[in-house]
Amino acid sequence: MAAITGDGAQLIDLGAARMRRVGGIDSAHSHLTNARRTLGMDHGPFADLLSKHLGWAIYPEQLRAWEQDSVPPGDVLITALELVGAVGRTLPPGVTAADRLTFLVDYDDLQLALAEVVEGAHEVLAITGSRSRDPAYLRLIERTLTGRPDLVHYRVLYGPPRHGALKNHLLHLADLARGGLHIGVVRDLLRDQERFLCVNERMALIVQPSATSIANYDTALVIDDPDIARRYVNHVQQAYLGAEPVPDRSAVLALEVVR
Repeated sequence: MAAITGDGAQLIDLGAARMRRVGGIDSAHSHLTNARRTLGMDHGPFADLLSKHLGWAIYPEQLRAWEQDSVPPGDVLITALELVGAVGRTLPPGVTAADRLTFLVDYDDLQLALAEVVEGAHEVLAITGSRSRDPAYLRLIERTLTGRPDLVHYRVLYGPPRHGALKNHLLHLADLARGGLHIGVVRDLLRDQERFLCVNERMALIVQPSATSIANYDTALVIDDPDIARRYVNHVQQAYLGAEPVPDRSAVLALEVVR
């Protein structure tokens, strides 16, 4: 299982992790209980989640025993702690992971959320995808970058632009002639599946398959959590490093719009 830190990607060897002493018996009980409560789950859903990640069945009765009077297996404890790190390490008391998640199934709501992510970017704005065409959204990105010269921007295309509006937007970005602009295009879509992210240092918006129609762009998961946002920024940075750079206006002009 891999865990991504704010400083980059770190692979965790669960075989080695099982050998480490996480804490005493009482500490192990409390870690497991705290992980479940932080995720806002009862024993049944938490058992299902652990089973999915571990690849073997865990039952609610086992969880109750591990939280009370028996020692949880090391791989169970490590996985529980990693799940907390993935979706809620910094949640304040009384706040569950679900409080930081919003699922959108409306186009207008999605556009408002995109605008919130763009306007909320003060350190970094990381975006992936080749299908953007909403004029207001693209102009907002340009205005935000113009008004915040220190804002770092990543734009990773998966294949060439699918609309002329996006190519024009990229030309406008190139004309800004500013540092901190990183545009790249991923050519091998068999190896790298297209994905749609809009992330700043605090929030991440992940476009999902439409819940209303196969042709719609109206469904997304919004995660309001700085730790998760940093992880997705790192995701986009890694994608950029593996992409073909688009370093200047002439390189943007050379991109063919494919519909």
